[in-house]
Amino acid sequence: MSLLSLIGRLLKPRPRKQPRQPAATPTVAKAAVPASKPNESAKSPAAATPHRVPRAPVVPAQPVRVTVRFIDQATNSPLHEPDVINGLEGAPLQLNWRHFPGRLFTRAENFTDTFTAATSTITLFYQEVLAAPVSVYHRGSAGRLLAPPELIYGTVDMAFTVSALPDRTDDVIGAPSQQGVFSTAAQTVHFNYKEAGIEHGSLPEAAYVEVTVNKQVFARARSHDALAAFLPEGTVWQVFGLVREEVTHQVWLNLGGSQWITATHTRPHKQNPYLPAPTKLETPQLSFTADTAALTATATVDGPSTGTRVWAAPYGQIQPETLENGLSVHTTARLQLSDGSVWFQLDDGHYVQASYLRFPEKK
Repeated sequence: MSLLSLIGRLLKPRPRKQPRQPAATPTVAKAAVPASKPNESAKSPAAATPHRVPRAPVVPAQPVRVTVRFIDQATNSPLHEPDVINGLEGAPLQLNWRHFPGRLFTRAENFTDTFTAATSTITLFYQEVLAAPVSVYHRGSAGRLLAPPELIYGTVDMAFTVSALPDRTDDVIGAPSQQGVFSTAAQTVHFNYKEAGIEHGSLPEAAYVEVTVNKQVFARARSHDALAAFLPEGTVWQVFGLVREEVTHQVWLNLGGSQWITATHTRPHKQNPYLPAPTKLETPQLSFTADTAALTATATVDGPSTGTRVWAAPYGQIQPETLENGLSVHTTARLQLSDGSVWFQLDDGHYVQASYLRFPEKK
């Protein structure tokens, strides 16, 4: 082979190899999907609505009416018109805890703080409590007493008002009246008066005076304005009060109410000579009878928290001491009164209401 033939053969273009084609994959015709309507989403089994459990029916709360009674523990009598409160069952119940002057709350029956169908009446009990006395002093110059001290009594929490001597209101240093509230502690009220005042004197049980001349009458002691009427000469009048001016020592006599005369031209008497001798009054009889039976036993005091009252006799004089709850006492007699009340006599002679004693149960 010549050189030229070899070069021509090398320069002759060669046919290009075609790339190998992959095997054709058979196609499967898809079913036509119908067009969805507007605003309609395709649903799948996974998006199915879950099963709902039906709820139990709701029962509405029933209305409840509660009556609240306010009772005196000693007499079982009402102290106020009952309160009527309406609400729904299960709702909070708020009571009006009423306050009664002179009494303390002791206990409650059927108390509840929610409206319940089982409770229709709540009873609140109150006990009367005797307060300590209030002492009233009237003092003039140099601290001298112008009248005997006064003692005022009442029940706990009750308001009181004390006033200056009616014929010395113009001489009082400060207010002519003072107010306060009774409590279990003793209290003292003082009234101080300016100079040239009046001193009060004491009278016997019966004091009369005879006027020896026609006497002028005044509305108050130390007054200069006489009333229109006068007392005729020779008449006798009962004296209810006696005062004396501190400076002039003029004595004034009170004939009752706003009637005052001077002691000049008068004659004192122990009794009215124109009245018959007083008749003796019979002691009134008690309006109830009692069936008494001897009973020697031991009981436990179970009364109000403030203590149980002790009586000198059934419905008689109340004694100052009280019996504490839990104290053991000894009885000597049982009394059934015609009014239905029951009392026990203690070994010291005093009496206690049966409702405040608890006896051991018999086996």
